[in-house]
Amino acid sequence: NLFDSVFVYQYSDSSHSFVRKTGTAVYYGSTVEMLDLNGDEHPEALVYTNAGGNDPVVGNGLTVLSYTRNGYTTPVTLDGGDPEVVTIDAQPKPVVAIKVFSDYWPDNLSHAESVRFLDSLIILRNITATEKTALEQRLFQQVLAEAEEEYRQAKNRYAERQDDEAASDVYAAAVRAIKYYEKLGMQDSIRKLSESEGKFWRGAL
Repeated sequence: NLFDSVFVYQYSDSSHSFVRKTGTAVYYGSTVEMLDLNGDEHPEALVYTNAGGNDPVVGNGLTVLSYTRNGYTTPVTLDGGDPEVVTIDAQPKPVVAIKVFSDYWPDNLSHAESVRFLDSLIILRNITATEKTALEQRLFQQVLAEAEEEYRQAKNRYAERQDDEAASDVYAAAVRAIKYYEKLGMQDSIRKLSESEGKFWRGAL
């Protein structure tokens, strides 16, 4: 845990030994996972990093080492984003992707009140732009549905308790829903939500 370098060795049939092929420095390396991200049947080395702190979006990152015929490359380097690897059901076979998160943190709030939301999706598989867009749309539709349900539940808790914690939950769920509306280009939904909930937000917050 907290290593600062990663080296890849490849077995040589001619010398009957492992030869170092590449290496990279990493910032507070924590774990290494082997997984085929691009579908070429050669697993990538996923090097997770953890710089510490109480915000995983800021502190947790990822470096990916990938094998190619011409040597090793580093197709992904994330200093933060709290990356999460997911498998998306697709045809003709599932696609492995990396979810990257961001914080919504206005200047007039403390960092403790930042809101974590899904920001982007990294796909290394060689698929068309149309296919990638369809997968992104599907994933953001899914997290939007989760955020909308989270908002409904947060409003119910606020109706029961009406304390600062319940109000904060309402705020966070609303921010996530609006961020996902933005990602999906649903500007009308943002307007409708603001019109229907604006009075409630002013009272609660």
